[in-house]
Amino acid sequence: MSRKKYFAKRLLKGKFYYHADTKGGHPAYLYKKKDNKNMYFVILFSTSYRYGRRKLKKSIEPGRNKESYATENPSIVKRRELSSKELTRLRIHKVDKPTIEVIKRKK
Repeated sequence: MSRKKYFAKRLLKGKFYYHADTKGGHPAYLYKKKDNKNMYFVILFSTSYRYGRRKLKKSIEPGRNKESYATENPSIVKRRELSSKELTRLRIHKVDKPTIEVIKRKK
C-alpha cells in the first residue's frame, strides 16, 4: 500500500519543508512568511557541523541518535527554494525550543 503524497498549495507556519541549495538540500523550519513579498523566514537544519551552526541537544528526527545542528541566523528565502511537500516526521524537541526562539529573534 503506497502512501498518499501531500503537496501544499500554500506553505504553513510552524511546519518543516525541504530547502534546495547547491549541495542538495536541508530541512527548513518555516516560522514567518510574507506571501505578498515572496519572503519566507526559515531556520535550516543539518547533521554536519560548520561555522555558524549551533548544536541541538536532541535530533529533529524522533528515534534517531545522530546529532543535529541549526543555523545561527535565520534565512530569508523565496518560494521557489522551498518544496511543496511537507516533512511530517520532523519535530523540535522541547529541550531545544528555547534555542530556536533565540534564533528566531535575530531577524
